[in-house]
Order: sequence, then structure tokens, then C-alpha cells
Amino acid sequence: MNAQMLPEHLLEQARHLAQRERNRPRQASLRRAVSTAYYALFHFLIREATRQFGPDLSEENYNRVYRWFDHGTMARVARAFSEKVVRIPNSKELLLQNNPSWIQLIAFTFAELQEWRHSADYDPGAQFVRAEVVETIRITEHVIRQWKTVKNSPEVNAFLLSLLLWEKWGKQR
Repeated sequence: MNAQMLPEHLLEQARHLAQRERNRPRQASLRRAVSTAYYALFHFLIREATRQFGPDLSEENYNRVYRWFDHGTMARVARAFSEKVVRIPNSKELLLQNNPSWIQLIAFTFAELQEWRHSADYDPGAQFVRAEVVETIRITEHVIRQWKTVKNSPEVNAFLLSLLLWEKWGKQR
């Protein structure tokens, strides 16, 4: 399998799982669809960040950089970038004073998906509704499709760098 296509393959799998049972979908299918949609966006953002930092990396180094990303850090970054003003962690200094709405949408989608994934994977009492799961997958697909129109902006570079270096932004020289 081509690892570069993993996000697209995961989205395809999420769509399949959400529609698997014609009537009365199983919670297991909906839970896996939510989790799979999250991982599609997770791997998509890591792929895009890795491509941005090192477009000509060998496969071995690409895989090495890929593993540097952390779910918790990415969640903190997503929460911060969901806002109009993005502050450097543990500081009052601004990273972005006017964070564009499309980055806010990407970040918000990631943060929400991660919370949903936690419920899907760890909360046995959580109940999922097919229509909500399908809509979540649709929004995830929309965010990924829109990426190519915004990926070369300085704000996207700050977002992608933050996914990897969030805690380092606030460190003194």
C-alpha cells in the first residue's frame, strides 16, 4: 500500500462503515466510521506537514519524521487554531492575530473529530447516529478537498509547524 494515499483510503473506509448496514446500523460500524474519519484527517495533516517540511525526503526519513507527531500536541494545536487569535503557548505573545476562517475550520474539525474518536473508542455508553456520522465524514472530506486551495499560505505553514513544534514556540532562546 502506498502510505501517501492512507488518508484517502481511510475516508473511503469510513464512508463504507457508515453505510455498511442498510437499515439500523450497528453501533460498532458507526464507531469505527468515526474513528476512521479521525485517523484520515490525522494522517492527512501529518502527510501535508511532512511534505511541507521535507518535500524531497527519502522514504525512510519521511517515515521517521511522520512518527514525530503526537495526538495530544495536535489536539492542543487544533484547539488553539480553532480561534481567531492564536497565542504562543504559555505566553501572551501572538502567533497569528487574524487566523483565517478556513484554518479555524480545519482545526475545529480535527479537535471535534478527536473528541468523537475518544467517545467512539473508549466510551461504551456513547451512542452514534448514522446521519451525524455521515455528516462528520462529509465535513472531513470537504476540509481535505479544500486544502489544496490554501496549503501555500504563511498561516498554513504556522499551523503545520505548530503540529510538530507547539511546545517549542514559547521557549526562550
